Amino acid sequence: MDFIVAADTDIGNVRKTNQDSVAVLIADTNMGAISFGIICDGMGGLAKGELASATLIHVMVNWFKVDLPLALERNGISDGFEVSLAKEIAKKLVGEDGEIEFIVLNAKDRIPMLESGEIDIAVANFTKTPERAKKVDFSTPYLSNTQAVITRKIDKIENIKDLSGKRMLVTKATTSDDWLQINAQKYGLEVVYCNSVKECGQALADDEGDGYIHTNILNAAVPLNNDDLEMGIKSIGGLDYVCAGVVKGNTDLLKVINDTIIELSATNFFKDVYDDTFESFYKGTVDRKHLLLDDLY
Repeated sequence: MDFIVAADTDIGNVRKTNQDSVAVLIADTNMGAISFGIICDGMGGLAKGELASATLIHVMVNWFKVDLPLALERNGISDGFEVSLAKEIAKKLVGEDGEIEFIVLNAKDRIPMLESGEIDIAVANFTKTPERAKKVDFSTPYLSNTQAVITRKIDKIENIKDLSGKRMLVTKATTSDDWLQINAQKYGLEVVYCNSVKECGQALADDEGDGYIHTNILNAAVPLNNDDLEMGIKSIGGLDYVCAGVVKGNTDLLKVINDTIIELSATNFFKDVYDDTFESFYKGTVDRKHLLLDDLY
């Protein structure tokens, strides 16, 4: 569906400031294209009405960009790079007409839910590390990533040394947390924990931290929702590798996943999905070489 949008506003006959605000947003989903429009007309001429209407517009735009996609996922309308891969693996396991349940995961829940049997496969930005490999088995990698730091533009942060003596936001049980456990003291960083990309990004904007470290795949979305933030440090350390995870010892399931990844790579699946998801969403924020494994594909 194509949308044609027009908006017009008038300052009126009384006040010198136009208090009206309007926003129209369009996005592609598995349901098709959707459009979201909101109009705020100030506060009936009261002082600072333009600030009130603009604030509400900002809140609703952020909801559309951050919360709505998560709501669609919870309702089974999932989309994205890893969801596309998970659906292909599902086809291999249960066929085109088979049923499979998709569950949205937090980082801290991946290993516990695999070990408890609540899930069979974790396709959730699961970076392979020696410590994690003691508890779960990992597939052949399908993505790479690196640690990156989101900062406030006004602070002009360019390297990790610029954050010495400052607060670094991070989510527990992530490879970013692992990196800080080793390097926080070396670089003079105060570790501040937060629970999600949304929460960490908001904490940075609210000056509850001076940097937010996470894998570039995840935190690159934060500056897209706040023009005052940027990926000040695009890469720290070497590349890590993202794999699917299964419970330890499930070799049959792991073989199906590995075979699927190899078969998909031969059809340019990963490059095509990258263009349809990461490229259009991140708009150049993340360098392609820090994500796709071109040598593998």
